[in-house]
Amino acid sequence: TDYPKIPGLNLQLMGRTPDSGEYLSKKAKNLIMLPGGDFIEKVMYHFLQSLSDEDYFWTSVARYYSKTICFKGVVVPDENNEKKFYKGWFNGQTNHIQKPFGKSNSRLFARWVESNIEDCRDFCLECLEALKITGHSHIQRNYDKFIDTIRNKYKTPVL
Repeated sequence: TDYPKIPGLNLQLMGRTPDSGEYLSKKAKNLIMLPGGDFIEKVMYHFLQSLSDEDYFWTSVARYYSKTICFKGVVVPDENNEKKFYKGWFNGQTNHIQKPFGKSNSRLFARWVESNIEDCRDFCLECLEALKITGHSHIQRNYDKFIDTIRNKYKTPVL
């Protein structure tokens, strides 16, 4: 990536869920919540559902893959089983022979980021502020460089 490396720092990213706040208050301080408001598989499912059939994500994907194939036979279950459902659906698409989401799902995530620039910028700023609080010397020395990287990456003013 084009992001500066942070030696000696171990962070874990976690999808947001209704009980995230309680979880974070009881767990390690090295957790940072992902943008999107829910666990990543559910966010990506609904994001792909929202794209038109003609969106370039679908038209540029593998020859034998489409939005129709992605959601073929899919019936969203009740809330009690939704996490298992979304994770199963996501893993099925990720492991599809055509690899429609790209290596490590990079193609899908890049398309989501493109549609969620402000959320991604805000997430990066949240991460940077969380890292700054740790007092890590690398963060302190390179804070301005990180801000510039975020500004350049998302081509939006940094608040």
